Amino acid sequence: MDTPMEILSRATRAMEDKNYEAALIEFVQMYENPDVDIPMHQTIRRSYGFFGWANLATIYPPAMDRLQQEVEAMRSRIQRKGATLQLETDLKALEKALAFVETYD
Repeated sequence: MDTPMEILSRATRAMEDKNYEAALIEFVQMYENPDVDIPMHQTIRRSYGFFGWANLATIYPPAMDRLQQEVEAMRSRIQRKGATLQLETDLKALEKALAFVETYD
């Protein structure tokens, strides 16, 4: 499994190359595959990964759509099944990233 730094590096290169679809794929991969066994990986994922995704969302509307979908899906999941620390922390980080995008407009 790739580390969050490796995924982030590929996403950043894709953004620099204006290959926004590839960047989104990388950010979603990071989001969907948390490495819960290594706390530093979670920190990188939630800070650099989620805010990188938010940065992409300011220039690539499908990234914004997916970010909004994931926030809503996570809120719904928490309402249905209850919150774990992992879900709550992810949701707060995603909401902060989404707020960044919304204030950017």
